[in-house]
Amino acid sequence: MSLKNELLENLDKLHTTELGVVRIKRNLSLDVDDVVAWCRDKIKSDAAVITRNGKNWYINIDACIITVNAYSYTIITAHKEIIRINTKTPLYVESFLFYFVLLITLRVYVNIKSDGTVAKGGGYEQ
Repeated sequence: MSLKNELLENLDKLHTTELGVVRIKRNLSLDVDDVVAWCRDKIKSDAAVITRNGKNWYINIDACIITVNAYSYTIITAHKEIIRINTKTPLYVESFLFYFVLLITLRVYVNIKSDGTVAKGGGYEQ
């Protein structure tokens, strides 16, 4: 049996503690009544990437990572996915996407060439 199937077959055992609910809601800025049901739906998604490392499963879905104990099926925590780009300061996916879109928008608006120079007359010309 594959690890992914093992977790999916035991979703009825999925649970968390009261402190786990508070931690998950805070980390993901969730406004839901049933955190376990929310996590269960995410884990069942076809887009979920499920891996096991030691005693925990890690479910990567929709720019967040859910951590589940492999033996007790306790949801330990969930947090936003972090991207590190050769820096000590983490960038959350939302921040990275914002700055990427901003950079592309500015590049198009002022017509920055691939060599870093600004095209004559500014603005986007095709």
